[in-house]
Amino acid sequence: MCIRDSIITSLLPFHWRFMQCLRKYYDTGDKFPHLVNAGKYMSTLVTMTISLFNYWYALGWESYYVTCYLIATIYSLSLIHISEPTRRTPISYAVFCLKKKKKKK
Repeated sequence: MCIRDSIITSLLPFHWRFMQCLRKYYDTGDKFPHLVNAGKYMSTLVTMTISLFNYWYALGWESYYVTCYLIATIYSLSLIHISEPTRRTPISYAVFCLKKKKKKK
């Protein structure tokens, strides 16, 4: 398998999650969190695509890549502080186990 094919394949999960977020928005009409999460996956796709084109074709796009990378990182990290506290489900299995222990006592 060519390295190029494996790198393109690594983009597919982000594309699928992006499409899933758009579908959830279409079904529910809720902009938050579905469109916000779609933006997160789109920013990751754009950053990875710029990086790939720069690697394959030596276009000299390092400054664009760094800019997109920083924007995508800041956007994703800000979503953690906005959306995680408002989730209805536990954040992780460890949190679930701790809550379960407290209920038993």
